[in-house]
Amino acid sequence: MNKITKAVQLLREGPTPHRYRMYRLQLPNYVDSPLDGKHGIEFRRLTQNDLPCVAAMRSHSVEEAFRKMMAQGVWCYGAFDGEKLVGHAACFFPPMKVASFSLKKHPVIRYCHVSEAYRGHHIFPLLLKKIIADIKKTDYQELYIGTDWDNLASQHSFSTAGFSFAYEHTSYTWYRFVWKRIQL
Repeated sequence: MNKITKAVQLLREGPTPHRYRMYRLQLPNYVDSPLDGKHGIEFRRLTQNDLPCVAAMRSHSVEEAFRKMMAQGVWCYGAFDGEKLVGHAACFFPPMKVASFSLKKHPVIRYCHVSEAYRGHHIFPLLLKKIIADIKKTDYQELYIGTDWDNLASQHSFSTAGFSFAYEHTSYTWYRFVWKRIQL
């Protein structure tokens, strides 16, 4: 399919909806519960020295995205099995704009990922608990996290960490093309 045919197809389809489920945690009411996870995993905030581990786990573009986020004051976290990064997440604070969300009052956790080999060992809920423990030291009353509406594994991890469903957010992507005159 050439570019023009693809462009016409996208224009005919109109806006593309993206459904996103948001979960909330009331920080004053949060009670930490123990989880049995994989032993030997360390959970901590990432530093500039940890960024090559992000590239080894994901890609150089993700490493660069984390570098930019950390320069803007975003708290980035990692789960380490020895020296190997096996999971990550980022916490954004107001006033920031994250994807289609404008943060006005409450922090939001985004860009979460756990390596496939480490899924099913409660690494993600334990990583969330580390983030929650750090945010409880601030003055924020609520914390939000979101995922695609059909990502049931993440939704289960949110519930395990103490989050409850808040609302569903739908955004629309309009495709924009720059048409150029071609002279032969």
